[in-house]
Amino acid sequence: MLKTSYRKLLDGESGSVFRGMLTLMMGAGLARIIGLISIPILTRLYAPEDYGVLALYTSLVSVLAPALTLRYVQALPLPKTDVMAFNLLSLSFKLMLVALVAMALLLFLFGETILGWFNMQALVPWWWLIVIGAGGKACYEIFTLWATRKKQYKIIAKTQFTQSLIGNLVKVGLGFLAIKPGGLILGQFLSESAGITSFIRSSYIDFKEHIKNVSYQREVLVARYYQDFAWFRLPSHLMMALSLQAPVFLVSMFYDSAITGQLGLAMMALSLPLSRP
Repeated sequence: MLKTSYRKLLDGESGSVFRGMLTLMMGAGLARIIGLISIPILTRLYAPEDYGVLALYTSLVSVLAPALTLRYVQALPLPKTDVMAFNLLSLSFKLMLVALVAMALLLFLFGETILGWFNMQALVPWWWLIVIGAGGKACYEIFTLWATRKKQYKIIAKTQFTQSLIGNLVKVGLGFLAIKPGGLILGQFLSESAGITSFIRSSYIDFKEHIKNVSYQREVLVARYYQDFAWFRLPSHLMMALSLQAPVFLVSMFYDSAITGQLGLAMMALSLPLSRP
């Protein structure tokens, strides 16, 4: 009886979804374990001030990255045909590139002033990593949702594990070399964007097949059809991201980087069991 129920659970379309969920859980679980193991090592290599810079960087990237694609990326699994889905993917990439260019220009020309408004002067030397980090995080989200559409759950799980492993190894390695706080920032960037090459390799055939079907007319069509994501999902997502990162922003405005770092470290440790690193 149990064998029959177990076989029914794993067979068919529902079984495919269930197996995919198990695969993602395994990848996320291993990533969390690596993150938890690395905390005692990292806290002996980096000072609270270094974690303060990391907390500001992570919070800023977490708020900026979702806005780059105007949340059109979240509609990727929805189109009935891969042709229209690929045009949506192309639109998301183009929106992201335009936003990144504008962000880079603003931070290059007025970075010290803009970051100074929020008492984030510690991030001024790392403004270029803010741009790259937001772009990497947005790019990873695009590829993840395309892989979800194609049910490539093993690739997603593999990249989750790879991100956590590479990111923490870089943080530890650069910490031993006394590259602070750059080691934490670079490691965080890799922990949010590593694995993109795996997605590219797995999706190369799809991309080669559908690239010829991309057109301005189709991109406009999907932009209009899924415009609710930009009008409603984007503001709600930004409000949620700001609410989650508000403690870091507020503490950084009223206290020094050491206090901000202690708060950021505590939030990171508490969130590891609940969310993917």
